[in-house]
Amino acid sequence: MELVLIAVGLLVLFAFIGALSRPRRQHSGATKSVYVYNARDYIMTKYESMLFRRLESLLTDKYYVFPQVHLDRVLDHQIKGQDWRGARAKISQKSVDFVLVDRESLRTVCAIELDDASHDEAGRQERDTFVNATLDGAGVPIAHLHNIANIDDQVLLAAIESKLV
Repeated sequence: MELVLIAVGLLVLFAFIGALSRPRRQHSGATKSVYVYNARDYIMTKYESMLFRRLESLLTDKYYVFPQVHLDRVLDHQIKGQDWRGARAKISQKSVDFVLVDRESLRTVCAIELDDASHDEAGRQERDTFVNATLDGAGVPIAHLHNIANIDDQVLLAAIESKLV
């Protein structure tokens, strides 16, 4: 009998010690994580930077060129009664390489994607299909540009202007 009482006492003691050693939970019920970040050297890849400079030199008389724009800055859901958090979550983690914005009205006129080799991957193609359909459904044209290092400015402009009609 004494052995049982000692065993129960030890179990209670270990449970108490275990409870004290667990991290305390925040009000939300989740533990608070601390993350450490480093500053990136650049916000764009080499080819994105090259295209940005070209777009700026060719289009700034009519448009602002914004790089790395998340879709939730360009789109808004429109269905009454739709779960706005769910609708926003579908687009908030997706971005396009550039957005052209009319200098006078400040309206988005075109999204631009620089399609490099990463766009050939199956997961990326699924994402691209979703982005294309979503932008198209919202009436925002998207220009897909390839191999920009080897095309001249007139061909680049024509590819973008063909989407602005």
